[in-house]
Order: sequence, then structure tokens, then C-alpha cells
Amino acid sequence: SVMPYFLVQWYAYSIYCRGEHQSSQDNRHPLCESMIPNFYHYVQDKYWDVGWFRYYQWKQTPNFVLATPCLAISILGIRQFIVDHFQQSKISTTITRAPFIAIWIAQVFISITIVHIQVSTRFISTTPAIYWYLAEKIQGDAYARRWMLAYSLLYFTLGPTLFCIFLPWT
Repeated sequence: SVMPYFLVQWYAYSIYCRGEHQSSQDNRHPLCESMIPNFYHYVQDKYWDVGWFRYYQWKQTPNFVLATPCLAISILGIRQFIVDHFQQSKISTTITRAPFIAIWIAQVFISITIVHIQVSTRFISTTPAIYWYLAEKIQGDAYARRWMLAYSLLYFTLGPTLFCIFLPWT
């Protein structure tokens, strides 16, 4: 539901544009002048520096390295879905999975272009499609199984350690 989003917008508007935080007409918040104020977008733009390719900076290279496995797996999985989609033998499976794949494609696109890249592992992990792809990949492929096991062990042992000492991990 999108209702919480609109409630937050209304609440912020009522406080900053009509309520006690409203200052004189000359000193009004810039969003109060907008036809449709979007406080969430304003905060992301001003304080978090979220926007189209804004996160692509040299100082963010370690975060891109951390996000690369998740994004690479996603791109390979989406590619595999597209290949399977055009094979007659797997058409019934691809039709039932199509909505999840569409969400996965959107998540990868948003992760690469807009959000802070270190959020992509958490963001993409919410779709079941990535787990379907990994499950299919490790069935019968010993190399993929070993790679996935090594990656998972590294992620789940090193990740919490780095997180506890305030280094980016997820």
C-alpha cells in the first residue's frame, strides 16, 4: 500500500508548511512553494545525495566491489530467464515466474542507477527469483556449488565482523 507514503508527505506538509515550524512568508521552506511537495525526495536529494548515477564516485569503489557479486548473479540470472523464455520446453515455468523476474529487473536497474550501491545486496535479496536462480545453478554443478558455499561462508562470517566495526558490508 502507498498510503503510509502519502501520510508521511501530508504530515511533513502540515508541520513545515502550515504548522508551528512555518516561518514568515519570506523564509518559507522551498518545498512549500511546490505544487505537489515531496519531502521524501527532498531529504534523499539534499542529505543522502541519492539520484541518477550520483553514487558513481571513486571513493565508493569498495562499496561497488561489495555489491558486484549480487549484481553479477542477478544479471546472469535475468539473462538465463530470457534465454529460457524463448525455449519451448520451459515456457510454462517462465510464464509463472515472469512477474518476479520483472521485479528483479527493476531492482537491478534501480540499484545500478539510483540507490546507494551498498544497499543493493539487501534490496535485491527480497526477490525470490535470485534464490530460484541460485538453486537451479547449484543443482548438478559441483563448481557452482563450491563457489556458492565459499561465498556464503565468507559473507556470513566476514560480514558481521566488518559491520560490528562500522565498515560497510551490506
